[in-house]
Amino acid sequence: MSALRVALMGYGAVADIHARSIIGCPEVEVVAVIGPRPGRAREFAERHGIPGVFDGLTEAHRAVHPDAVIITTPTGLHPRHARDAVSAGLHALVEFPLAAEPETTRKLFGEAEVRGLTLAVAHTSRFIWSFRRARSLLNEGAMGEVKAANFVRLMDRPPGTGAAGMSRTWTDDALVHHAGHVLDIYRFWFGDSVGLVGSVSPEGEQGRRNAGLLLEGPGSCPLACLMSYDARGSQLSVRLITAKGDIEIDGFARLLVNGREDATEDRPTDNDTAYREAIREQDRFFVEAAQSKRNFPVSAEEMTAVNELIWHSRLSGRS
Repeated sequence: MSALRVALMGYGAVADIHARSIIGCPEVEVVAVIGPRPGRAREFAERHGIPGVFDGLTEAHRAVHPDAVIITTPTGLHPRHARDAVSAGLHALVEFPLAAEPETTRKLFGEAEVRGLTLAVAHTSRFIWSFRRARSLLNEGAMGEVKAANFVRLMDRPPGTGAAGMSRTWTDDALVHHAGHVLDIYRFWFGDSVGLVGSVSPEGEQGRRNAGLLLEGPGSCPLACLMSYDARGSQLSVRLITAKGDIEIDGFARLLVNGREDATEDRPTDNDTAYREAIREQDRFFVEAAQSKRNFPVSAEEMTAVNELIWHSRLSGRS
């Protein structure tokens, strides 16, 4: 089977991780970088040894004929760029979240299916070691009934900066983007039992920088989320309270059960490694799905359900 020809839309920090995860894979050939700022696109292409630089997908498609595209553009552009990729007959992996209206989401996945294309949203959190380990512990039943859960994510992210402090011309939405990851994890852990009770997210001149969510899970247990870009430091912590004790997650790489470090041997040693390994595994699944070797691990139905939950959190929120 010939190598999958992949174009990257975007050239920021997340695009850099995707590039490092797939360049060098024998089943992949990265043929282009696509973006509106030629200087940054060329610098990115030179850093990774990518031959083509283009302003838009149409130009890249005409010139180098990619089979697939990984979309890491600003969140608000995800629906349009995903639609452009599907219309061009390309497989697409779209960075989380898709951020489209529910009806638009259903139509987009439906069109991809009709055309035999893999359309996937990067549900990266589901591939992170600590979140997957917590799911295994819950599914094994050894912890008993879940009583409550709380997820806190604090970041010092001034307007105009992105991951790792890189400058950018846009700012994430705390409710849609990072709180959306929490909604995704709760769905990953508890499935269809997750329901949205309400959200609070003040919208100022710089957008929604802080968000709180209340959901219900199995047995109507409370599931909470606190998200902020205005913290003086960084924190990612989760506590799952169960009938037989607590599961605590500290960052991406550390998990404790009733105060004791989890002893899984193959766990990553630090947060950065855990995150990069998650993207690498996810990208591998996307490539295999595009080459029809297997299905992408997150179904279109589940990706649609998560997107609808995020969308409704916006509609139900109080500013």
